[in-house]
Amino acid sequence: MLQIAVINESTAITDSDVQDMIPAFDAQWNNELNDVWGVGAAQFSFVDRGITPPAGSWWAVFLGDSDQARALAYHDLTDEGLPISKVFVKTILADTASVSVGATHEICEMAVDPWLNSAYQDAQGNFWAGEVCVS
Repeated sequence: MLQIAVINESTAITDSDVQDMIPAFDAQWNNELNDVWGVGAAQFSFVDRGITPPAGSWWAVFLGDSDQARALAYHDLTDEGLPISKVFVKTILADTASVSVGATHEICEMAVDPWLNSAYQDAQGNFWAGEVCVS
């Protein structure tokens, strides 16, 4: 079963607040996403700050300020080439948006397009990145 490490590197949200979101991440992935998109089962586990997540795990990381202009959250690949969702808590809160919505949005995107290579072509021949969530 896919392991997803949930890591809080932000000082703007408590570990307890992040841990409280994990059952929702689990239910959304294993019920809704898996039923519709066939992404397979996943287990979400909180990893304490400073502890290295298990090898081969995907990551959902809560960070402080965004490292990209106008990005509240995004998904990418780790240095090992594995999927990671980055949720910028201070940036989200400054935008008066929801941290849990930002997190679940990116976790859904990571589930359906983990390698960042999904694209669609429209009738005019333009290619668009594949997105499963609209904010």
